[in-house]
Amino acid sequence: MAANAERPSSVAGSAPAEPPAPAIRPRAVFLGGALLCAGGAVLVRILARAPRPAAAAVVSLLAACALCLGLAFLHRAEARGVRRVAQTGALALVGLLVAAPAWFFGPHSSFGGLVTLLLLLAGVLSGGPAGPVSGFSAWLFYAVVAGGQAALTGLVLAGALPDESLTRVVIPGHPTWHHVLSQVALQGVYLAAFLSGRSFQRRYAALAGEVAEALRVAARRGALVDEARAEYRRALAAGRHGVSSARNAAASP
Repeated sequence: MAANAERPSSVAGSAPAEPPAPAIRPRAVFLGGALLCAGGAVLVRILARAPRPAAAAVVSLLAACALCLGLAFLHRAEARGVRRVAQTGALALVGLLVAAPAWFFGPHSSFGGLVTLLLLLAGVLSGGPAGPVSGFSAWLFYAVVAGGQAALTGLVLAGALPDESLTRVVIPGHPTWHHVLSQVALQGVYLAAFLSGRSFQRRYAALAGEVAEALRVAARRGALVDEARAEYRRALAAGRHGVSSARNAAASP
């Protein structure tokens, strides 16, 4: 009986713990990114004022759209070797392409809010051991995106790129250090968004693990209760059979 009672507990306890599902599915993020890039290319054509930033933004957005579509259907969290390198390279390239539409809209414009959202999602997808995107890939994506915004601002302030954004980088009447400080503040927001996303995913994974463990404990207890009930019914049936046999023996001449 003891062996039977312990069997459900050992079976339930030996079941491998599956990693919790990510808070956000990477395919949904990549498909959403592809749609956003396609819509952004159309918007750029509508709002185009200066030809060079507009052309660079359209080409970059269409290329990013194609990369996001490829990642949506080909990305695998468990990828290894060449495939993992290809996924990491594709993510880094998408991050690099963000700089072109930033030149069109302006690195200090409301486009910075979209960049913040991208980095937040990158953090959510990579935080914790169960994240579908590797930590290295996410940090590389962050470095490329944030570095691209800083480099773009620096090139415009240095005069290497024309200040032809919809929202100009250089505001008349302000010294250069004002514009540099604005970019530094944005970089702080970008880093905070990325780290917040990673923290959220780690906390989500911990909570999901606690829920899964509670369900396993409940299932183990339920199995023990069911086994105890079955043993009780068998013992009760055996007792009734013994009493009936004794009565029959006593009643016989």
